Amino acid sequence: MPKWAPILEGLAEAAWLVEPTTLLVVAANPAAADLVGATADQMIGQSVLEWTPSPEDHFFWNDAAIVDGQFIDSETQVLRSDGAAVAVLRHVRRVAVPGEASVYLV
Repeated sequence: MPKWAPILEGLAEAAWLVEPTTLLVVAANPAAADLVGATADQMIGQSVLEWTPSPEDHFFWNDAAIVDGQFIDSETQVLRSDGAAVAVLRHVRRVAVPGEASVYLV
C-alpha cells in the first residue's frame, strides 16, 4: 500500500486505489467498503473486476490506458458483496506521487 494511501481515510466519498498493471485494489476507504458491503481489508488484494457487474466494465478495465493527468467519468454500477448492483458515477484518474508508482484513483 502506498504510504500516502491513508489520505483516503479522510474522504467522504467512496474511493479506492487500483494498481494499473494488475488491476488489484491496493487501498480503499471506509466509504468504499460500505458501498460494496465489505471491509477495506477484504477489498485490498482483490481485482477491481470483482466489484464490476457488467461486461462493459470488464472491457473498460482491461483496456484502461489512462495517463497521468487524464481522467474518465462515467455512469456505471458497482457490485456489492451481497450480489446487488448499485448505480454510481465513476471517476477514474491516474495519479502519481514522486517516488511512488502511479495508481488509478477510483
